[in-house]
Amino acid sequence: MRLSELAQGLGLDPKEASDRLWHLGIIAEPSTMMSGRILSAARDHLATFAVQSTSKVLTQLPRTPVDAADSAPDTVTEPSPPPKTLNISPPAGPHRVFELSQATGIPAQALITAAERIGIQADHVTRLTEPDISAVWVVLAGQKTEGVTEKQVANSVRRRRRVQND
Repeated sequence: MRLSELAQGLGLDPKEASDRLWHLGIIAEPSTMMSGRILSAARDHLATFAVQSTSKVLTQLPRTPVDAADSAPDTVTEPSPPPKTLNISPPAGPHRVFELSQATGIPAQALITAAERIGIQADHVTRLTEPDISAVWVVLAGQKTEGVTEKQVANSVRRRRRVQND
């Protein structure tokens, strides 16, 4: 898998992904083919960076306008829309794809497709580690995802919640 494909799957700029990997000691241009342990390390690091960058954007407050007499006029820029996130957090620990599907209500085929977009060969019984799951969650946040989670609240009460991108 090329670094540019991995970066685009995670919603990152390929050049920025190359710079981030340089901090790890992996020297790779966007067109570099990666496989094995290097691909795994790059995927884990870039997925962590993608999750952190989306959480930073979500926690930043919009800048309040300053009095016109106090400063020079700025150019008007449109605020960028907040990145999409899933309304269900990823479960902790390693899980097989079908277990992950049952626990979250996301169809197994959507999980498999998201995993393949970032270079993870997956089927229904593939065991995904926690970093792999967080990387899949980043990919799923950018896709239209459908599903329903169901939780038994009491003997005769079930709480259902639709999985959706915010």
